[in-house]
Amino acid sequence: MLGQPAAAAGSWPEEPLPQLQEQGSLHTAAGDGPAWSFGITLDGSNEHHSLAFRQGREGWEQVQPPDIGRIDGATVVSRDDVWTVGDGKSMHWDGRAWTEVPLAAPPNTYTQYFGTKAFGPDDVRTAGIATENGNDDAGNIQPYAAT
Repeated sequence: MLGQPAAAAGSWPEEPLPQLQEQGSLHTAAGDGPAWSFGITLDGSNEHHSLAFRQGREGWEQVQPPDIGRIDGATVVSRDDVWTVGDGKSMHWDGRAWTEVPLAAPPNTYTQYFGTKAFGPDDVRTAGIATENGNDDAGNIQPYAAT
């Protein structure tokens, strides 16, 4: 019957996170191994700063990423292979540390990436918009090319 909610067995209990010094919001990616949660903090000057948490045996822990600004999308390939994208930038977790990985952008172009998807360890793609010289937005998809 349409309009009837499906019966759900279970609930959505809240899990405590470490206290943030600034206002923040989170988006979540989960995968093989620990769960990750990503988002931003907003400082007193209204600047976005990257935020990352990893769920371990003792609960959630903050893992300091490079500051690529707002993080809008994430994908977990494996425990030691995680990607995020956001304000025209991306970063990669190799199991030990985060590294910023540049995305291609033509001169005078603003890019914003909203999602990323891994189809395998060497097949990661991101999608978003590109605005050149303030003109209308155009779709933009970039595959990661391992070197």
